[in-house]
Amino acid sequence: MIRGRRGIIGVWVLAALVFAAPAEAQFKPCEKGERAQCAELRVPLDRAGQVKGTVKISALRLPARKGPRTGTVMLLPGGPGQGALEALLGSIELMVRLPTYDFVAFDPRGTGESSPLRCKALKTGRESTAPQRCARELGLRRGYYRSYDTVEDIEAVRAALGSPRLTLLSTSYGGRVAGEYVRRHPESVARQVMDSPVPVTGADPFGREAPAAQRRVLDTVRRGGARSVARLAARLARRPLRGRVVTAKGGSRRARLSQAGLYEALVGGDLDSILRGQLPSAAASAVRGDPAPLLRLTGAASSESEDDGVSVPVFLATTCSESALPWDTATPPTSARERQATAVLRRLGRAPFAPFSPLTVVGTTGLIGQCLAWPAVPKSPPLPPGSETSGVPTLVLQGQEDTRTPLEQSRGIAATYTGSRLLTVPYAGHAVLGSDSSGCSGDAAVAFLRGAAAPARCPARPRPLEDPVVSRFPRTLRSLRGSLRRRSINAGILTVSDVLLNFPAGQKAVGGLRGGRATARKRTIVLDDYEYLSGVRVTGTIRLKGEKVSGQVRIRGGGALTVRQTYRGAQVSTLFGTGRTASAASVTRWSPPPRRPALPPRLP
Repeated sequence: MIRGRRGIIGVWVLAALVFAAPAEAQFKPCEKGERAQCAELRVPLDRAGQVKGTVKISALRLPARKGPRTGTVMLLPGGPGQGALEALLGSIELMVRLPTYDFVAFDPRGTGESSPLRCKALKTGRESTAPQRCARELGLRRGYYRSYDTVEDIEAVRAALGSPRLTLLSTSYGGRVAGEYVRRHPESVARQVMDSPVPVTGADPFGREAPAAQRRVLDTVRRGGARSVARLAARLARRPLRGRVVTAKGGSRRARLSQAGLYEALVGGDLDSILRGQLPSAAASAVRGDPAPLLRLTGAASSESEDDGVSVPVFLATTCSESALPWDTATPPTSARERQATAVLRRLGRAPFAPFSPLTVVGTTGLIGQCLAWPAVPKSPPLPPGSETSGVPTLVLQGQEDTRTPLEQSRGIAATYTGSRLLTVPYAGHAVLGSDSSGCSGDAAVAFLRGAAAPARCPARPRPLEDPVVSRFPRTLRSLRGSLRRRSINAGILTVSDVLLNFPAGQKAVGGLRGGRATARKRTIVLDDYEYLSGVRVTGTIRLKGEKVSGQVRIRGGGALTVRQTYRGAQVSTLFGTGRTASAASVTRWSPPPRRPALPPRLP
């Protein structure tokens, strides 16, 4: 048996040599930026030679800014299905801090500029049968978008670069590709940084890694947050949450939230710190009978753009080929697949998915349903014997509030690399280098890539202003504390804060929490009877210049005193009354929250 296994590995190694990238593939100056060099490599679709055809791989190199050159950093994107060329062009800060490194990336096969896969079936017809029809469109090609194929494409790009070794910088699913590349080509890797990695064995198709991490994160964000979400999930199991949401035009529409919708919002919090900071309190409000904050929050999360740069055909072709599904992916689909999945779910029980139902978690994860009818695909060649662990120097960056690739999972990944370091970043979600406002993860990555030891931990600190938490959602002016004057002042401040937190950059208009609307004009936000508290209407203009906020608004109705507020940086001046009856201004200090950034992409 051992001899046979080595024989199979030998055949695959020989095939990789036979179908290696042509030596004449070269990087030449191109129009992607100053000093940018591009190359197009033709690599075989199937390196075993069973299926004919080639794939174009588009690669980009940004040469070192200073000499002598230290090495080559290669970016490996997430997904599967995300391209990497745009990410490389956006990594200017990292390149400036590592001026002696070449930076390289390529769009993985089927994405971006690398022979993109397209399926008409995903845009037309019934959604439930779209994956099956997409598989038929792709034909035999569908079996060659595995992590293994991307790994060998990396090796082809490395050969074209003439680089003896690569330094890998991977994100999310890119961590799986990096882990496999390290094990198949250990001599080609100098060191690696893995940001929020997926294990080399792949993500759990049942999504069991998320619920336990969500409970931990909810309690980190707000004390008792997990309990509030659990109580709400139990209610949603019986009937959906119903209410009304204010539209961007100031009207209202009916809205409902199912248990699956609540779970999807929790998953979305991995990529959106503003959503993550509001969701526990919004859930608590819904339990108390006020659904407006949660319905607005989950409605915004579900309206994210579908054009997120992720190739769904590649996502399906990869995950349905190599996920640890409860059936053999090398065999044709039959009705037995659904029975096998159901049997596994019954054995697992409800505990791994609590407080949600197993069907909610598995349905949101989507892999089981999407891959049920996916045709048989060839298996990847086995990893080399003894490659369960690796000696490549490795730094794993992990957000403490990431539930997509949680801390508990990253501990196991780090343990497979001898002498690795796991750096947990407080308050950060998924994709740490893009979400860590403290800069700790970036400093650690730069130090590690320079050959120095990464820090053992990020310094303890209060939650940053960039990742605010809303402790509660008051419903009326009476629910605020203090005198009527103090409540009227705070009503205006709470309303302006709510606008900033819930008006994504790039959007033209949003509805108020309970009424009215706000519109954007360049760096100015205009409030038109915007209601955060029921009946308390706020009208006026807020101007944004960097992190500074200025402007003037008028507050009236809902039991509040009629006041005018002037915002100048960290000061709010409130003038009570109007005209001759106006009284002296009261000055209050405040900390303006950040304006919500553009909505993050929704991963498939």
